[in-house]
Amino acid sequence: WIGTYGGGLNRFRDGKFTVYTTDDGLPDNVIYQILEDDRGDLWMSSNRGIFRVSRKELNDFAQGKVTSLTPSVYGTAEGMKSSECNGGNQSAGCKTHDGRLWFPTTKGVVAIDPIRFRANPLPPPVIIEQIKVDKNVLDLTKTAQAPPGKGELEITYTALSFLDPRKVRFRYKLEGFDEHWIDAGTRRVAYYTNLPPGRYRFRVIACNNDGVWNETGAAVEFFLRPYFYQTGWFLALVVLVLASLGPSIYILRVRRLRVRERELEKLVAERTRELAELNRTLEERVREGIKALAEAERLAAYGEMVAGVAHEVRNPLFALQAAAYVIRRHCETVCKHQEMQTQASLIERETQRLSRLMRDLLEFAKPRELLLTPTDPLSLLKEAVESYRAEHNPTFPEIVLAAPANLPQVQVDRSRLVQVIVNLIANAAQHARGVTTVTLSADLAPDGRLCLRVHNDGAEIAPDILPRIFEPFFTTGKGSGLGLAIARRLVTEHGGTITVESQPDRGTTFTICLPVKPAKEYGTADTDR
Repeated sequence: WIGTYGGGLNRFRDGKFTVYTTDDGLPDNVIYQILEDDRGDLWMSSNRGIFRVSRKELNDFAQGKVTSLTPSVYGTAEGMKSSECNGGNQSAGCKTHDGRLWFPTTKGVVAIDPIRFRANPLPPPVIIEQIKVDKNVLDLTKTAQAPPGKGELEITYTALSFLDPRKVRFRYKLEGFDEHWIDAGTRRVAYYTNLPPGRYRFRVIACNNDGVWNETGAAVEFFLRPYFYQTGWFLALVVLVLASLGPSIYILRVRRLRVRERELEKLVAERTRELAELNRTLEERVREGIKALAEAERLAAYGEMVAGVAHEVRNPLFALQAAAYVIRRHCETVCKHQEMQTQASLIERETQRLSRLMRDLLEFAKPRELLLTPTDPLSLLKEAVESYRAEHNPTFPEIVLAAPANLPQVQVDRSRLVQVIVNLIANAAQHARGVTTVTLSADLAPDGRLCLRVHNDGAEIAPDILPRIFEPFFTTGKGSGLGLAIARRLVTEHGGTITVESQPDRGTTFTICLPVKPAKEYGTADTDR
């Protein structure tokens, strides 16, 4: 037998250790001394008094015959000055030749004569005092029944021992719920929660201070009534109803699954159509992109060629213009030859036309970078009218200006946009049959953009020609076919759009829409121009 400091009592037999601790019933895990009396009982000292355990009970515990120990503990109630014993540095106890046992404590030495100790042979009578179910007390004088509830159970019990009631120990078992006995120690109350409805029998037994058990103990039976939905007849009814409704539920479930299947099929079909449409749109955009790329590459190559040719042609063209001017002036002042004057004037006009064509070609092939400035729309239209009058015809067609003075400024390359408007007026004068009036107007669109409109009252543009008028080099036989293409590119470079609408008896309207930036993004207002 080995006493430890914190590890309880250890038995070593046949190469195997058996450990006894407070979890098994010992009062303390610190054991200073182990002495055996003449009757075969072991006496041990600890910080919580001196206790005695039967060797037979210890061996039965090691063999699994009992699950807990019932030592007899002695302390201040039995006459000790202090229940705390000493040990560790010197002998913590001894047995003398007369059979007495001696143990040191913090307040002197304790002598024990085991022969004079008489065991208490009387098992304590056990009484169940009270049962509470869901905090309501059951009447134990009648057949104990509890109404339906949460299944919270509290049982108080006790045992009578006049010799040392503090050392009475208890074990209890709730038959119908517990599989084994519960060692309650000295606790006199048992708790259960969430007990299911049913019939139960509570048993409790006790032992006295010397470990003599009242194996009969006390018992009480009680019944926890169920809610109606916990009864057997209700469960049978539910099973019967489910059995009868089973086919209906199955049919309803199948119908819902079929409806859901149709909905999913419809959804898949819709998504498939959307995906197919998206694929078609994507394919069209890819084709358009490839076409645009090819067109851009073609125009780039064409532009390089045209730029080279234009540069080569312009110098001889200027020489021809100068020569025609000199010949015409000589004929007017010296020779007075009318036919030569006429031919010289013709050469001048044609060389000027060729010069304008070269200018358009260079503009289309090598566009200049935009020089953006904040510009007042009304002043822009006025400048376009003045430029047209100076460059073309001062009297035809009649030009009407209809634009409010409070429109917001736009960020544009003023000279280039004036060029676009002048070209639109010139196109109307040259190509619109029956034109008499060109109206220039400006307003704000619902999306906040500024729209400039050039309207003429001439004949409509043929429907088969209208979609192609902005294509480069497209012409009906007059001009280079670059004017409107250059106009669209300039407007696009400004972040805007240009559209055309032509109807019988209502003329043709070109609409240029440009983005408007907040006033704080502009510098000084350009209202004087």
